[in-house]
Amino acid sequence: MRENYRIADQLRRAVYGEAWHGDAVFELLSGMTTEQAATRPAGGGHSIAELTLHIAAWMEAADRRLHGDPALLLGDDDWPPPQDWSAARERLRAACEVLLTSIEKADLDAAVPGKAYDVYFLLHGVIQHTLYHAGQIAVLKRMT
Repeated sequence: MRENYRIADQLRRAVYGEAWHGDAVFELLSGMTTEQAATRPAGGGHSIAELTLHIAAWMEAADRRLHGDPALLLGDDDWPPPQDWSAARERLRAACEVLLTSIEKADLDAAVPGKAYDVYFLLHGVIQHTLYHAGQIAVLKRMT
């Protein structure tokens, strides 16, 4: 069970802080205005608000997968439409908290429904996905 707590700790650090790599997601989002969060980069990339909701959607999907739901994300499920900026941040916080609780109880060797990998691989993937988009958020923040 110790490994579950290590994985949860890595997710917690990636989202809330004290990460080895630098600023965590909420450290990057701190003090950001609605206008900054909604700004799209040149070329039509995703805004910080969209990235925030996308990270939340995948945390929610991972949690659903831990509970037996294949959780396929397509269209608006994958990239939820923009909403109130404070609601977007709250969705991410809530998704992370639910997933952290589930990680501590997860069977890391269990197969993920409909996938050719186990829970251990899924959870590390969620952390990698979160950090990938945190890097995008950091770049976009500098541009706004």
